[in-house]
Amino acid sequence: MSKRDILVVFDIDETLIQFINKNAYHYWQEITPEQKEIIDKNLQYVDLGETKKQVIFFRPGLREFLEMARDSGRIKVAIWTYSEREYASAIAKLICDKFGLPQDTFIFKYGNEDIEDDDMPKSLKQIWDNPKYKNRFNKFNTFLVDDRYGNLCHKINVHNSILIQAFAPFGERKQREELTPELLEKAIHDNVLYELTNITNNLLRDIDGCEDEEINEAFKTEAIFAPKCIERKRLDSYVKTYDDNIELCTIGDTEHAASDFKGGKYKYRTTYRKKYRTSQRTTHRNKHKNRKTYKQMKRKKVTRKYKKSKNTVKIYKRLL
Repeated sequence: MSKRDILVVFDIDETLIQFINKNAYHYWQEITPEQKEIIDKNLQYVDLGETKKQVIFFRPGLREFLEMARDSGRIKVAIWTYSEREYASAIAKLICDKFGLPQDTFIFKYGNEDIEDDDMPKSLKQIWDNPKYKNRFNKFNTFLVDDRYGNLCHKINVHNSILIQAFAPFGERKQREELTPELLEKAIHDNVLYELTNITNNLLRDIDGCEDEEINEAFKTEAIFAPKCIERKRLDSYVKTYDDNIELCTIGDTEHAASDFKGGKYKYRTTYRKKYRTSQRTTHRNKHKNRKTYKQMKRKKVTRKYKKSKNTVKIYKRLL
């Protein structure tokens, strides 16, 4: 592996697959024959049957992307999930078995145990500092693909991430939802991984246009999606600005990317709420203080008015 390679780190759920567990299996059993026919024709999945009551749906284009990565010899792929490492390994094996890929297709499978700091989830720096990958991957050639905004928006990952539309035929909620015509339509026409192929090809072309000296220098300092090089890499059409003025490369509809109902740990949202509540308390205190000051001023004003009227009476009496 050289510095001219690219490492793509994938989330699992709603990124590569959608997993339906036994608690939501009834939604799968309740689909209509027409919906089943559309799914069989357009989506790839594995139904583990009545015993396990689990279904795994694979995102359209997953096979093609992984085969393209393998054939290129330069696009390395890995997995990092908020679930356990055991789950990451099981899903990686399932994907490889389903598409006839080598078992070492994913160069590592990280889980929740590998997240060292909940304030900076899935920090790519942990990969860059790992002695195994330290001289191969850095901010210049690594990016994370995830459907959750909270995993990408912090300072370590923000210029090394792509936020994508969730692949969710049974809804984005952790508890899953009933399959609707709208959700099914969105799932079968999902083109996220085809867009990702375009992005990775642009990145490879950009690297190939660099001299070794330039790469060695950029490897230390330049993030793969640094704002200054987005246009040069022909990726400016993918950049989206979010409410907190954070810019992220984005593919598809990410309306619910920061929603609590998706599950996971969102420390950045908790911190925001704490700040907001503190701000509210401060505002309330200031209002209270201002109200007190206002009452004191009003009292003084009334007293002044009273004294003035008393003097006026005295003067009036003298005139009489």
